[in-house]
Amino acid sequence: MQVILLAAGEATRLRPLTQSTPKCLLPLSDEKTILDFTLENLSWAGLKQIILVTGFEAEKIRSHVMERHPGLRVEWIHNGSFSSTNNSYSLWMARQAVSGPFFLLDADIVFDRRIIPLLLGLRSQDVLAVRTAGGLV
Repeated sequence: MQVILLAAGEATRLRPLTQSTPKCLLPLSDEKTILDFTLENLSWAGLKQIILVTGFEAEKIRSHVMERHPGLRVEWIHNGSFSSTNNSYSLWMARQAVSGPFFLLDADIVFDRRIIPLLLGLRSQDVLAVRTAGGLV
């Protein structure tokens, strides 16, 4: 199964932290970024075919992934209109790279990796994970 990771946005609400750094490359620990945790979670679940849509500071993301996650098969798509479009447009740009069912994630979301096999194991064709005050729906 392919994974579409959306990482094109500027994250302007987090400035100055994201002035020159994509939100997905912000550190969560001394050694790992949000994107590192996401890619490790996906790899742990056996999902290693990644379609990564970049925009803002795309080269930083590409360099980071190639250096830290060389075993992943990544197809790179660049949203050159990232400053005037949104995630829907970035997803639309990835449409030609998708060849079947896919797993869609924003690259800047922190999540427990145990959710992946749970979602993949559901029999529904389309599944959405949402966390509410009462738990996972």
